[in-house]
Amino acid sequence: MTWTNISGNLPDVPITALVLDPSDPNDLFVGSDVGVLRSVDGGASWVTFNEGLPNAGVYALAFHRSTGDLWAATYGRGMFRILAPSLAPAADFSASPTGLFAGSPVLFVDSSGNSPTSWAWNFGDPASGAANTSTSKNPRHTYAAPGVYTVTLIVTNSVGSNLITHTVTISAGGPCKRCSRVTPFR
Repeated sequence: MTWTNISGNLPDVPITALVLDPSDPNDLFVGSDVGVLRSVDGGASWVTFNEGLPNAGVYALAFHRSTGDLWAATYGRGMFRILAPSLAPAADFSASPTGLFAGSPVLFVDSSGNSPTSWAWNFGDPASGAANTSTSKNPRHTYAAPGVYTVTLIVTNSVGSNLITHTVTISAGGPCKRCSRVTPFR
């Protein structure tokens, strides 16, 4: 096992604190003698993040667990807070249940990162007409015919948008409804 240098273009000053954005492990913040610096690419490059901070060294950084706000403690100038640093959303989703069958509803579960505020789904099923799209966070869609469908999700927030595509395979028939309701004898 070896250490990897993630200093990138950090200035040649003491680094006194490091914190990772809990919603994105590639979003790093460091406290230093020249304030706060941020890297959104895991440390490959760094930019100053000092808007509203006094010209003072930052010796402690922490994210508030429930709000996502970033807190900074300076040497002799006080404590400061900035609202949760915003990033464009990172789209992702899954389909449920595990076995997908024609005629049975499929639940699409959004698992996107960075707090999306709107969703645009296309289920890849043009034969379903207006039901082929949805703006719900976790929509359901019923495929009438078996096949492989390309599902697209576009998520958006105030910073930007992101798109992801997955295929879902819909099988013919369905699970035995009577079999799934059998209760064992006692």
